[in-house]
Amino acid sequence: MGSPVIKITFPFEPGVIYDSKERFAFWDSPNTIQWFKDRGYTLYQRIWDDSRATHTSFPTFPPDTDLVSKNQLVEAEGPYAYYDLETMDHYTCIKAPLRAREPTGKVVFAQDSLKRHVTIKLVRDDTDEYRVLRYLNQQNLEILKENCVIPVLELLPIEGFWFAVMPRVTNLLKMGNGDSPSQSFIFARCCCYYTFNVEGTLNLKRVQGMSYLHDHKIAHGDINITNVLVNHFSDTYMANEKRKILRHERSLCYALFDFDFSVMLPPEINKKEYRLPYDRSWGSFNISNDTSAGEYDYDPFVFDVGAMGVTICQLYQHLAEDLPFLAPLLDMMTTWDLERRFTAFEALQFFEKCLSEVSEENLSFTVSVGTRIVQRYNKYNRWENVPPEFAERWKAYKAPPIPWHLKMLRFIYRHSRNDHILPMIREIYDNSERFAFWDSPYTIQWFKDRGYTLYQRIWDESEAMDTSFPVHPSEVEFVEAEYPYACYDLDTMDCSKAPLRAREVTGKVMFAQDFLKRHVAIKLVQDDTDEYRVLRYLSQQNLDILKENCIIPILDLIPVEGFWFAVMPRQVLQTTALELASQSRKLFEDGDQASTTPDPGLSYLHDHNIAHGDINDTNVLVNHFSDMYLLDDRRTDLRSSKSLSYALFDFDFSTILAPEANKKEFRLPYRRSWGTFNVSYDTAAGEYDYNPFVFDVGAMGVSLCSWHQHLAKDLPLLAPLLDMMTTWDLDCRFTASEALRFFEERLSEVPEEDLQINVSNDIPGEYYMICNRWENIPPDFAERWKAYKTPPIPWHLKTLRFINEHSINYNIIPQTRLFFFRLSSMPRRFYRRICPPKITL
Repeated sequence: MGSPVIKITFPFEPGVIYDSKERFAFWDSPNTIQWFKDRGYTLYQRIWDDSRATHTSFPTFPPDTDLVSKNQLVEAEGPYAYYDLETMDHYTCIKAPLRAREPTGKVVFAQDSLKRHVTIKLVRDDTDEYRVLRYLNQQNLEILKENCVIPVLELLPIEGFWFAVMPRVTNLLKMGNGDSPSQSFIFARCCCYYTFNVEGTLNLKRVQGMSYLHDHKIAHGDINITNVLVNHFSDTYMANEKRKILRHERSLCYALFDFDFSVMLPPEINKKEYRLPYDRSWGSFNISNDTSAGEYDYDPFVFDVGAMGVTICQLYQHLAEDLPFLAPLLDMMTTWDLERRFTAFEALQFFEKCLSEVSEENLSFTVSVGTRIVQRYNKYNRWENVPPEFAERWKAYKAPPIPWHLKMLRFIYRHSRNDHILPMIREIYDNSERFAFWDSPYTIQWFKDRGYTLYQRIWDESEAMDTSFPVHPSEVEFVEAEYPYACYDLDTMDCSKAPLRAREVTGKVMFAQDFLKRHVAIKLVQDDTDEYRVLRYLSQQNLDILKENCIIPILDLIPVEGFWFAVMPRQVLQTTALELASQSRKLFEDGDQASTTPDPGLSYLHDHNIAHGDINDTNVLVNHFSDMYLLDDRRTDLRSSKSLSYALFDFDFSTILAPEANKKEFRLPYRRSWGTFNVSYDTAAGEYDYNPFVFDVGAMGVSLCSWHQHLAKDLPLLAPLLDMMTTWDLDCRFTASEALRFFEERLSEVPEEDLQINVSNDIPGEYYMICNRWENIPPDFAERWKAYKTPPIPWHLKTLRFINEHSINYNIIPQTRLFFFRLSSMPRRFYRRICPPKITL
């Protein structure tokens, strides 16, 4: 009988709220246990509380009873860790030696064929975390030991994922009372460069620690004290004194781990020029202020050094009075002036140089944990009590005062409700670097070699403008191009100006003509993102299907290192209220109706597990363009002849799930809903997560309300339709297909003459939640569809929205609600403490 097949069926995406029960059930299933046993690993046994799986497990193979009775320290050979069998009572679970606790369900513990203890982590395939772990797996164990990086013993493949096997160690890392700086700086050295061998010697000829990672183009991305492991473990609930003995004997080694947020660049990429988008810095791992002024991108390698500097500040900055070199070292690792900040190797050099000047007796004073001053790294004055001559010697290394403009930007950003607005504004007004890239002769020739001639940029004296025009002019006044290309005309506001001017302010997009002089838009997209995956999927679809479904077609995807250029037909944003109005039906058309096309509209995206994430009327294009400064009357003629077609575009904020994922249960963290694209109130009461598919429908409903809700008196069907698309009760909200079904059925009941109303462009600007769409509709219709009317917002939801709206920090309410959600299990925990479960070991 062959080994069982195991498959990951639960959501496993970074930052997504998850159900740990699903993950625990996977690890505890007989198939999973047997699968690992067939590969030489025996998983720990989970401890159960009645019928509920706990976070805690213990080894299947019990330790030697003599070792238990003697409470002996077991010394394992590297890369495996020391361990001891001391244990203690804990109300959450049974008493057992070597208990391990892991609440996320990402990791399980096991013993190999020699009963050595290992950790097994689930890692998604084709991610930077996998690539880092694969690289470490290929390195010599001695090199990793010298550089204090966790070794990866084995990588086991399954469909779409890998299991990374590492030695079991622990991250319960503390500097105890009575430790001297000479012992504590073993960890400090590890902090500076993640390396210090057990003999305490240093070889500067070797690239070690953070320099080791950075020199191999690996940025960790999550530097903090909890991500440094030690080579000793015991009962997970013990504050073990044996670890202190190992530290004094210099037998305790440290290792960096947890590469969930890491980035690994190809060898040819210049890491000094590499940037990540600002929102990648968000999370509990962001302990510095590097992106707190609305910066729209950041250098992850500089960010690593800053995060490590903040970590060392938390532990040791109060010792600067006794060890003055900490003042310039920590200032240069955490300075707001990122151009001056130390690199990892520079921090190491400075640390070693200054440490060599300190006598051994000056390192022998006792450090008490109670003396540590809990003050933010950028508030504490580390220079206050250093000797004047030392301060004078290193004054150039002192962090200068934060300039007023940076303080102002940080204040604005801290008090902004929307964490995306300031980065977007700064990005728009700092586009010169991107323009220079598109306009460089090398880029122009690179695209020409691939069949595309970029538009020429318009210059104002020596300043690049955000406007460009075609290189190959057209001689025909009106061109009716075949799909997927758009028709266009040469009308312009000023005959002295170039026709077909295009404007793009962000520098993400450039316009061009292909070898047949057809007009296209080329967008730069980062590799290994949901936006790229959506565009890749669309590029593989039939053009007729995309046309019927009003989705922008992707003509070509051109690779460049770390990015892709997505080529699309040049179209233009719809510009009037009626343009979206005339196609609102088609955006919701569904193949379940008497339509000849399969799965159109929003249903098409959702049925393929794609959530758009940015539904609003500015993200609908039309298949006609001219001078972008001109409101062209020809578009009205095209609309009247039903030749104007529409397309959804802009997948910057989209999410694409694996085919097996259940989109009804999928959630994103609340922060992902913030931004100019968030037009609904779905997360306005401090919700800690949301369903992006439900969010899409709500956003589409709000957009339709903006243009059509005032027509409810003439077309009563709009009242129940829009209410059910925008209701605050998300469990009752229409799906895209339900909205379509209702719309089609009700529309078939409306006489043709009732649809011949004149619609004015003068649209009331009443917000969707305030407008009473039921006010003037016939009483019999209102009675028929009263169950579809949105009920009044309950008082508790109004209260939460009010508090969240007036809160200084918009993370407080979501975090509080999440806390109380988790607190709901407290009665069960209390019961376990009174009546602990018992099993026979």
